[in-house]
Amino acid sequence: LSVGANGQREEARYVRIPGGTGRVDTFGAFIETVWSPSDSFDLTSTLRYDDHSAFGGQTTGRLAFAWRPDANTVIRGAVGTGYRAPSIDELFGAYPEFAFVGNPNLQPEESLSVELGADYVFANGAQISATAFLLEIENLVQYCSAFSPPSTGCPPIASTDPATLFNISGTSRRQGLELSGSLPLSDALTLTGAYTYTDARNGAGGRLFLVPEHDIALGIDGAWANGWSGTLTAQRVMGVNETDNTPLPDYTLVNASLGYELSEGVEAYVRVHNLFNEEYQSRRGYGTSDRAVYLGLRARY
Repeated sequence: LSVGANGQREEARYVRIPGGTGRVDTFGAFIETVWSPSDSFDLTSTLRYDDHSAFGGQTTGRLAFAWRPDANTVIRGAVGTGYRAPSIDELFGAYPEFAFVGNPNLQPEESLSVELGADYVFANGAQISATAFLLEIENLVQYCSAFSPPSTGCPPIASTDPATLFNISGTSRRQGLELSGSLPLSDALTLTGAYTYTDARNGAGGRLFLVPEHDIALGIDGAWANGWSGTLTAQRVMGVNETDNTPLPDYTLVNASLGYELSEGVEAYVRVHNLFNEEYQSRRGYGTSDRAVYLGLRARY
């Protein structure tokens, strides 16, 4: 049994807030139980209550299970509800340099999530996991501008008006499949892989913005007895739509790292992001890093 509580105060100054200054207080409390009626079955339940000074109270919950029919297999699943109130910035933000303003009429998002998955460990140490997921959102908060077509679910906006945020009518859904696995190649090397397929649609049936349809990752992890370790990963991202529903170019990103254990719990490392200096964008108009090199020390206690 676990219980907890948290509180937060958010303050901001915007010219669009009546009086110029706004404040939001939120308070939350939760209770979680973990019950294991047998050695092979765990059941977790969570109940949470949040009180928002502008939008009132909301109760959410989650129920999850894990079943181990044998020593190598885990069957797992979860269902839960979610709630997110708009921030002060989303309500009253003012950015004239970007022709964007907040929307004081926004309502909180409410969601339902369901997932079902399985994990299996082979005799040689290889592992594989699969998870099917579904996320449904009511009142999805979405960026809209004069260039947003009807398929985005955005209302018409005059070309002279700034972009803003709206609650999209209907039920927005993200559903798909996650696959991952690892395969020992030797005592020192392990091959890893992951793939996520996501079908993300708004209430009007159009694609949701900035959500990759396909995300593939491959990597090699190394750990040697002389204290050296390293990783090499490649990620391929495909099928991302911008806010005007036009596609962004697909891209491949390669990262690498090399570490050396100086003493127990202390490691020196070098990490290279975007090894081949790929030019890419995860959102049009926002720059991403060229090749970058990081040197550091990492300590564990």
